[in-house]
Amino acid sequence: MSFDPAVEIFTTHCLENIDALRTAPAALKELGFIASNNIVFSDESGMQETLMAKPETAYAYSYQIDEFGTVQNCALLLPDTTETRALLISVVNERPNLKDVTKEALSYLSLAPNEIAANLAEGQFWNSKEYGATGMNLSLFSSLHRLARDTPMVALYVERNLSLEDSLSAQERAALLGPQSKFGTLIEALEAIGLAYAPDAKAIIENAENNGFEVESHFEGGYSLYSEDLSLVDIQLNRETEHSFEFAISADLDSRLKPEEIRQALYSAFAAVPISDQVAEIVYNGHSLQLSLYEVSPIFGNYYFVLSKQ
Repeated sequence: MSFDPAVEIFTTHCLENIDALRTAPAALKELGFIASNNIVFSDESGMQETLMAKPETAYAYSYQIDEFGTVQNCALLLPDTTETRALLISVVNERPNLKDVTKEALSYLSLAPNEIAANLAEGQFWNSKEYGATGMNLSLFSSLHRLARDTPMVALYVERNLSLEDSLSAQERAALLGPQSKFGTLIEALEAIGLAYAPDAKAIIENAENNGFEVESHFEGGYSLYSEDLSLVDIQLNRETEHSFEFAISADLDSRLKPEEIRQALYSAFAAVPISDQVAEIVYNGHSLQLSLYEVSPIFGNYYFVLSKQ
């Protein structure tokens, strides 16, 4: 059985209509699809999902609306088989500048409505943005709906993602990791506040206080350092660590930068020598120190630059 007509409808009224998903339900109705099942989620979001199906077709569509009646996403539903999943993934793979964000998406699973959380846990997630166009999120997982003879369905969802930005040019990437960038400022801070006195925590604290930093000690151990202008609001010293010394500066960078290029730029800034996939070594003032990039949430550009000693 060919599902090309199903994909064509989804492409026309959802993927290529991402800025006007509100029109998709009416368009599907004109094509003969009837609202045949409605699921109201039990959480406080006010979300509900409606199935649009035809008795004579083996495929269907669905859409979710919020408490204000705004269409949030649309989905294509096919019988759940290895072949149909492969077909839907091929549709995903045709999207420009595609990025797999499954790991990041699953980290927010606790926020999902109970009705759909188990399905999401086994799902795959991507985002995509064509240059100059609106970004989108795509997700593939087992549908809550079933068709004739109680057939299990797999669904490919699409929704707008207005936070996605256009891909960076080589020149833009270089500028974001250059000495005049936020990255460059953080490198200077890591060197002047942390590396210059590492691994002596007391000397680091004294130097920080002499340079206008406020130091807060924590009952469970370690310190937080705050600068007067709050430009570096998250510097952690010996906090919740198994190392004898650890100095970490939070880095909120452009989310379009890849972790591997940030890591390479971090190592290059200190002529650090990689000793594993995740750690490099610096020898400074007679001390062997480790330099690493801790990935908090790459999808949002959140990292820590970490200087440590075993």
